[in-house]
Amino acid sequence: MSNQHQKGYLCRAIFLIVLQIFSFQIACLAFQQQDGFAADGGLPGPSKNNSASCEVSSIAPDQPELSLAEGEEATVTITVACKKDNLPEGIKVTARINKNKNRVSLSSKSEVTDANGEAKFTVTAGKTGIARIVFKAGRRKAKVIVRVEKDTGTTPTPLSTLTPVPTAILTPTPTLTPIPPPLPTPVFSPVPTPALTPAPTVTTSVWTKEDGSRLQPSDAALESGSVVADISVIILADDTYRAYFAINEGIRSATSDDGLTFTVEDGFRLPEGYGMPRVVRLSDGRYRLFAIVSDGIASAVSEDGLAFSVEEGTRIKASDFGVEQLSGGSLVELDDGTYRMYFSDLPKPGEGVKDHQVFSATSSDMLTWTAESGVRVGSGSDIDMSAEHPFVVKRSDGTFRMFYYRNNPTGLWTATSADGLTWEDQESTGITEKTEGNDPDVVALPDGRWRLYFGDFDESIGGLIYSAVASPY
Repeated sequence: MSNQHQKGYLCRAIFLIVLQIFSFQIACLAFQQQDGFAADGGLPGPSKNNSASCEVSSIAPDQPELSLAEGEEATVTITVACKKDNLPEGIKVTARINKNKNRVSLSSKSEVTDANGEAKFTVTAGKTGIARIVFKAGRRKAKVIVRVEKDTGTTPTPLSTLTPVPTAILTPTPTLTPIPPPLPTPVFSPVPTPALTPAPTVTTSVWTKEDGSRLQPSDAALESGSVVADISVIILADDTYRAYFAINEGIRSATSDDGLTFTVEDGFRLPEGYGMPRVVRLSDGRYRLFAIVSDGIASAVSEDGLAFSVEEGTRIKASDFGVEQLSGGSLVELDDGTYRMYFSDLPKPGEGVKDHQVFSATSSDMLTWTAESGVRVGSGSDIDMSAEHPFVVKRSDGTFRMFYYRNNPTGLWTATSADGLTWEDQESTGITEKTEGNDPDVVALPDGRWRLYFGDFDESIGGLIYSAVASPY
């Protein structure tokens, strides 16, 4: 073999050896990366468990509630967990101030979780009041309530003063007609009168319950075990209060200087057959009282708030919503000057625990009402839980808050809405003792706070009306 041929074989052999070494190095690098290590000496490589591979199973704040003085800062840590044991690192967590954006500010609108699944946000207190921050990762949400108090150098108090909610309403003069047939009402057997111990002051997450009861059967000279329910309170021109409430025999009223201690007035505002009153003061100084009857919701008007004349016909018919009877209604005035009323199907005595739904109707004059399609709260809506006898507040920013009774588990719940039709952010008010929280009614106090009136029933006493206060939220 010639020297030229020998050199050729040698070059090819060297080339094949180099090629094999290079291929072996590439294979080792691929193996190391697959095994979770980088190619530069066995150090851990980037985790593949990021937001693309993590299905978020939970998201939780380390502080569900904050109390801050004006200008004070606090750090909220959001912890995210993934399903299937995936690492929660690199998950995007967004933050949104859901209500009262001038109360607080955030360090950023989003953060990314670290290796422990934690994302940190700095909350800075602004104006006094209550704000809510909603954090979201994947499809999961968590809320943090922030109370901002004036910086007085002392521990913040549970309540603050905000702007009152406006209440004026306009309507034309109606036609007056005789009273329609009465609505059957449940009968309660009287029991011996016990000694009543005033209810203690109870502070919920937002509401502070006020001592004692506002009304009970003995205040109206009724026997123990009698019905006293469905309160509707208005503030009169002289800054005193008048409460309308239902008993088995009809609708009565009571007055108070402070909204806490009431004196029952003589006579009936409407007779037996009318129940669940809701009273609004009209722009011309008159009063309109909405009440349930056998086929829906009727109305009556009064010059002085005492002597009412029933208006012809039924304002809202239960049959328009496919139910037998309706609960009392709650009225709000919309931005265009029209009105929306909220109500539910009426629970029946002895029917047991049954799901209920909140509906709505609109009107330009409070006399002729048009049923709105769909369900506001309850089965068939975005909030799939039982909801009955609602009360809705239109807040100063034009959005809405609804209070409604949930029967399983029992308690007063609340939800919010931007347009009054689609509701979200449902949560308990914390008022859940016994069956407390049914038949809610909210009044804006002169100092800007809300007073919530609500009902309870004690078999040894009868119907009881309680109250709680909170800053608007």
